[in-house]
Amino acid sequence: MPSLRHACGVGCALSWPALINSLAHVSIVIPMYNGAGTIARAIASLRASSWQQWHAVVVDDGSTDGGRGFELASELARGDARISVMRQANCGLAGARNAGLDWIAAELDGGRVARPVSDGHYVMLLDCDDTVHATGLERLVQAARGGDAGAYGAFEMVDGEGVRLAMQQPGRATLDLEGLLDLEFVV
Repeated sequence: MPSLRHACGVGCALSWPALINSLAHVSIVIPMYNGAGTIARAIASLRASSWQQWHAVVVDDGSTDGGRGFELASELARGDARISVMRQANCGLAGARNAGLDWIAAELDGGRVARPVSDGHYVMLLDCDDTVHATGLERLVQAARGGDAGAYGAFEMVDGEGVRLAMQQPGRATLDLEGLLDLEFVV
């Protein structure tokens, strides 16, 4: 990782990722349905991220696993103020995502989730059986800051042991806000 250097050549203790972390915040919505077997891995990937200015809300969408996923997510949240867990009746994936987005909006209004004036506040959707690459959040925020209306990244499919089955590397697409507003839908 590059570090900042003063003109005199003396190294500064603040690295680029630390500087970036001080400027932006990412809220992550994690819908979960019977996710006891996968939620810990999803949260561990966020904790291991080079980007540490994040907050995740896990939305248990009426799981039928006897509360195991909810209890595990709640246990993980007890030791980390960046993680919140909520439970709702089953509304499906879109309903769980919307509930998470509503929660984020309410927390922003209440001041619990950081919202720096100097820079953006970003939202990411992460399914409970997915993980984030160690530099994934950082790279997505850097891409979003490039002036586009949003950012997306590559993904790889892995089996239960983490062995790569396939990888999808999308090309760069540019869509500014005007182009996004011309579409019939907004994601």
